[in-house]
Amino acid sequence: MLPSGLAAAAEYVAGFLSETPATEERKLRISVQRMSGEEEILEVPEDATVQVLREAIERSSSINFGRSAYRMIHNSVCLNNPDAKLRDLEIKDLSTVTIMKERSRDYTRVEDAKVMKCRQYPNGLAFAQGRLLVAHYFGELEVYDSDFKLLSTSKLPSRGSPGQICIAGDGCLVIAHRDNCVAVLEPKQEDENDASVGQAEGAVQRQPGFSLKSTIECSPQGVAVSGDLIFVTTRDGYLSTFRLSDGQRVDHRKGGSEWDLMNPQGLCVIEDKLLAVADRGADRVLLLQIEGMKCVGQLPPEEVWPGPGTRASRLRKRALEPKMPEMPEMPEMLLKCPNDVALDAAGNLLVMDIKNERVAVFRQDGSFVASVMKGTFKAFGSTFSYVACNHETGAIAISNNDKHEIAIVTPP
Repeated sequence: MLPSGLAAAAEYVAGFLSETPATEERKLRISVQRMSGEEEILEVPEDATVQVLREAIERSSSINFGRSAYRMIHNSVCLNNPDAKLRDLEIKDLSTVTIMKERSRDYTRVEDAKVMKCRQYPNGLAFAQGRLLVAHYFGELEVYDSDFKLLSTSKLPSRGSPGQICIAGDGCLVIAHRDNCVAVLEPKQEDENDASVGQAEGAVQRQPGFSLKSTIECSPQGVAVSGDLIFVTTRDGYLSTFRLSDGQRVDHRKGGSEWDLMNPQGLCVIEDKLLAVADRGADRVLLLQIEGMKCVGQLPPEEVWPGPGTRASRLRKRALEPKMPEMPEMPEMLLKCPNDVALDAAGNLLVMDIKNERVAVFRQDGSFVASVMKGTFKAFGSTFSYVACNHETGAIAISNNDKHEIAIVTPP
C-alpha cells in the first residue's frame, strides 16, 4: 500500500500518460529531382516501400509526369521492385532520388522482325527480369533469355489451355486458362540439379520453374494484375475483379453507364490507375478507371469509331458516317478484332490488331502513332494472338499462334 501522497502522485502520472498522444510516425524526407531541374522534398513513412514513394511522386503537382512512364534512380540503381523497403536500398533521410521520363521509341523506323519457330501454338507472353515467357495452347511454358535464345521448356502445373499471362508484383505468374480458371503460380528457386541430361531441339529441359499457388474458378479470356487486384475478362463478356490474396470476387460487370462489352479479351494496367480492355467484338480498346470503372476514353477515339455496342453508340455512329470519308487518317486508325493490348515504357498502348494483321500503336489520348509488324503476322479467322513489351529494351513480342511463331522487334 503506497502512502497517500505517493498514491496520488502515481495516479497523476498514470493519468498524464494516458492523455499523452502516441509518438508520431517517423518520416523520411526524400529529395526527388527531375532531370530538367525541378525538385521537391517529399515525406514518406520511415518503413515506406518503393511503391509508396512512387505514389507520393504522382500526387505531387510540380514533379510528376502525368500518364508518362518514368524511372526512379538512387545511386545509379533503378528502383524497379515496388515492394522493396527504402531503408533496405540505403535510402535515408534527405537522400536524393532522381526521376527520369522513359524515352519514346520511334515506331516509324521499325525494321524487319526476328521470327522464331515454335513446336506448338504460342499464346500469352510476358517479360520478367529480362526473360520472355511464352505459354502454349497445350500447357507448356517456354522461357527465352534476353537474346531470345530458348532456355527451357516445361509443363505448366496448372490445368487448361493458357491464354493471356502476366507477372504480378510479387513475381507470381498469373495465367488465364481459357474456359477453366485463373491460375497463380509462384516461382521456384532455380536448382541446377533439376536440369535433365536430355535435350529437345537444342534446348536444355528443366523442371517447371513455377509451382501452383492458387486458382480462381471462372472462364477467363484475359487477365491483368494491379497490386492485390486481378482483373479478368470472361467468356460470357463480363469484366470481373478478384483479390489476389484470397481469390474472392469483389466486382463483376458487363458495362457501365457509358460503356458495355461485346467480346472482351486481353487487358493491361496503366500505372495502377487505368485498365485497358481489348474489346474484340466492338473493334476498340476501352480505357477504364480502376477506381469505379468509369470509362475515360477508347482507342480509336469515339468520334472516329463510336462502336457497335449501346444504342447510343449506334446512333452516334450513324451521325458520323457521312463524315467518315473526310478523315484521311481514319482507315489506319481503325481496329478490327483487337485481341490484346500492352503498355510500353513511355506510356504508349500497343494493340494486337488481329484482322488488320499488325500491332497498332496509340498514345493514351487516342492519337494514332504507327502500324508495326505489318506483313509479319497472319490471321486465320479464329486467331488469338498476344503482345508484350520489355520496358527495359523496348522489345515487342507477339505470338502468331496459328503459324507456330513468335516475332520480335525492337524500335529504335
